[in-house]
Amino acid sequence: MIQAEAQAREARIELALERVRARTMAMQKSDELREAVLVIYEQLQQLNFEAQACNIIIFDKETGDMQFWVSGFSQDIYPESYHIPRLNHPYHEDQLTAWREGEKYVLYEYSGQERLDFDKIFFTQTDFRNVPDQPKAFMMGLKSVKLSTAFFSYGSLQVLGQEALAEDKAMILQRFATVFDQTYTRFLDLQKSEANAIEAIRRSSLDRVRAETASMRISDDLERITPLIWNELTTLGVSFTRCGVFIMDQQQEQIHTFLLTPDGRAIAAFHLPYDTAQATFQNLVEYWQKRQMYKEHWDEAAFIIWTRNLVKSVALVPTEKYVTGDHPTNLDLHFIPFLQGMLYVGNDKPLNDNELHLVQNLADAFSTAYARYEDFNKLESAKAQIEKTLVDLKQAQAQLIQSEKMAFLGELTAGIAHEIQNPLNFVNNFSEVSNELIDEMKDELAAGNLQLATEIAADVKQNLGKILHHGKRADAIVKRDAPAQPDQQRSKGTNRYQCFSG
Repeated sequence: MIQAEAQAREARIELALERVRARTMAMQKSDELREAVLVIYEQLQQLNFEAQACNIIIFDKETGDMQFWVSGFSQDIYPESYHIPRLNHPYHEDQLTAWREGEKYVLYEYSGQERLDFDKIFFTQTDFRNVPDQPKAFMMGLKSVKLSTAFFSYGSLQVLGQEALAEDKAMILQRFATVFDQTYTRFLDLQKSEANAIEAIRRSSLDRVRAETASMRISDDLERITPLIWNELTTLGVSFTRCGVFIMDQQQEQIHTFLLTPDGRAIAAFHLPYDTAQATFQNLVEYWQKRQMYKEHWDEAAFIIWTRNLVKSVALVPTEKYVTGDHPTNLDLHFIPFLQGMLYVGNDKPLNDNELHLVQNLADAFSTAYARYEDFNKLESAKAQIEKTLVDLKQAQAQLIQSEKMAFLGELTAGIAHEIQNPLNFVNNFSEVSNELIDEMKDELAAGNLQLATEIAADVKQNLGKILHHGKRADAIVKRDAPAQPDQQRSKGTNRYQCFSG
């Protein structure tokens, strides 16, 4: 009979351990430890443990900090775990020392002034200040507490009660600790694998951001920013209801804003000066210049005021869904700095550290790609300027060539005019002399002096030859067929008249 009772009792213990094992094996994230500790506490109660509470405590090897998951004192599941930094108190140091020295089981008792002094620290300087009021009052009302503690590889399994555990129950607690240790090791391996998968997703997401942003070429492409950010925040599993990008234009001292509706639709970009009247934008500029994260909390009234002010500033149209849709009643705004501006993520509760880290990575990836976009724009602008300068240079060159042609033509004309003047002078002079000789020849013929008239006729013929000669000379100068050279003096055969160049 005694053996049957022992077997039945062992069966109940094994069943309880299997339930703990099954629940721990089913964990997908560390927050589920709060449910695992509840299962442990319930199974201990079914095994007739007289305990007010049960704790799973994970120790940090490097810092000695503790992370508590608590069950007991009330019927509710505790909403969060509680971080305890390393405290200069026996409660903390005794457990840390026993764990590091490989102890399997230790009983701790705290009472009197030591207990009161510890409560002052425990409930004011650690996350235990966030414990719900009912269990907090119960804990602080205990005059003495006995902590039966079974250690495992990552920390301890602890029950709190008025009395110390009997030896058999202390052994059972150690068995629970061993089962939890085995399944928690598997959980950590799973968590590591998931972390690697998440890291792969993160890298893929960042690569998409870089590639998409780097493909932007014109200012209209900027409207693709916010849908891109919306998609990648969703892929990364960041909790958000709204998002956007604020680009700081230092040259123009403007904030170029790109926002999304909650369903991921881009709102037309709007641009506001640095000194806009809204405090949020002023704070954005200040925190961005210091490269610091900026956080703000809005209720529904604050959101409505903000959107109305944007409508007044003609930044948003009154019919926009962002303005006319459902207004958030609780909005936490997070602005993450990067080189060219701030990445905005809004949510109905503050983002945790891991989410903020992912958003910062996203902002940095966007920043790198956006810098390439800016470089491309500068290159395109420089190219356009060079092309304009080249066109202006060609026009100036053409004008210069034309001016040089005109100047050369002027010089050429002046040279020709100067060179042709000499033969023209000879033509004029010989023509004038010939005219006079004809008059003389008429007079001699009238007087009957045929011999003299004949001589004069010969002189006229000679002068006409000279006129022909210098006419051809002028023609050659114009045609550049012959050099222009000064002529010697010409005279009539009788030397009575002489003709010189003018």
